Formats: sequence, structure tokens, C-alpha cells
Amino acid sequence: MLAMPLTALLAAGCSQGEAEATSEGSTETAEDANTVPAAVHMQMSVDDALNEAMKDSLNTGQITMLKNMAHQVTVGESCEGFEVDQDRFAKEMNLIHYDEDGKQMDLTEAELNTLEKKALLGFGMAMGSQMAIAAFDVKSYCNAAEEERASLAKDDNSSTIWKTPA
Repeated sequence: MLAMPLTALLAAGCSQGEAEATSEGSTETAEDANTVPAAVHMQMSVDDALNEAMKDSLNTGQITMLKNMAHQVTVGESCEGFEVDQDRFAKEMNLIHYDEDGKQMDLTEAELNTLEKKALLGFGMAMGSQMAIAAFDVKSYCNAAEEERASLAKDDNSSTIWKTPA
């Protein structure tokens, strides 16, 4: 499984977030500012909103998959040397059609349509947050993605959708 972007941002240090959090005019104490960098707070807030919005439609695995796909697509759009394999992307996104036991759900056309719309909404929420976080500190974001890709190279079962670098 892919490392979550939150972990990657923590590892990267989010230097810009810490600097902005302690900038002049801030009402936070220095102790509070060092507790949670701004980019991490952004990720956690969107994760909470996404989990709440999707809780009645998608299971935890499906929500996690949407977050991972949004992260990887954002890396592909934001970072040099990363490209999304569209076939892998489609295969991973197809997981919304399966239950927590890995069995394809038996849905009516109307239920399937509703599920796919909900998944698209969730993916959009996750993608928006990832784009904002990447823009916040693109260098740290892309450095963390490089570390993530290196760790995934050792995992034959990863659900990465990035093309192998040439």
C-alpha cells in the first residue's frame, strides 16, 4: 500500500508551513505552531471532511484508494519525472465496485450510478486537497514523492499508478 501523503509531508518537514505558521501576526504560540505544520493540518482537515462525506457510500478501503489515487495523480501533474499510467489508474479506480471482502458488489444500474458519482465526488475532494498541498510547498511535496517511489520499488504488491521511469 502507498504511504499516505500526510506521512510524506511530515517526513519532508514542511518547512514552509512551519515558517508561515510562526510568521508575524500569528495568534498561535511558538509551541502550538510547531505541533502541526499547516500542510499537515490541511491534509487532516480534508481527510476528516472526505471520510464524513463518503461514510455512507464507500468503505474505508475505497476511501483510502481514492486518497491514494488523488495523491499519485497530483504527483504526476506537479512533479518532474512522474507520469500516471492511465490503465493502472482505471484498474485501481475500479475497486469501488468491490466490497471489503474483495467481492464484486451486486448493484442495480441506479445504485452503480450513485456509487460512481459519490466516488467521483470523493476523488475530486481528495484531488483538490492534494493540489493545494502540492502548491503550498512543491519542492517538499516532490521530494517526498521521490522517497515514496523509492520505497515502493521494493514492494511488488503496491498499488502505484506511476509509470516506471525510463
